[in-house]
Amino acid sequence: MPQIISKKYPNFLAPDVLLMFVLALILDFGGVFCLLLDLTVVLAPVGLVISIILDVIGLAFFTLWILLVRGGKITGKASSVLRKLLKRVGLPALVEFIPVVGDIAFSWLITVYLEVKKNG
Repeated sequence: MPQIISKKYPNFLAPDVLLMFVLALILDFGGVFCLLLDLTVVLAPVGLVISIILDVIGLAFFTLWILLVRGGKITGKASSVLRKLLKRVGLPALVEFIPVVGDIAFSWLITVYLEVKKNG
């Protein structure tokens, strides 16, 4: 009898994934709004402050989501754990913290997509 091999497909319609997609869209469009504020000379400092606040919120929520909800399964020595965490959340956060580039990068949305695609 032939053996059936099942392939695990990513579930983009899971409730936590949909919630994080919505949060990522809100944060990334908030970044675009901050970019528009940065283009006005008078409101540029306000746009920069709001952008930093959005970046910190995104870093906190997506780190907790990947580690706690998605079951990140990050094991090993402390250095390898830190390396894996920085790869999954740190790089998008680094891009987001660059003042103007982070406002148009949509890296939180890409983070959610890649996390779901990689870990089902």
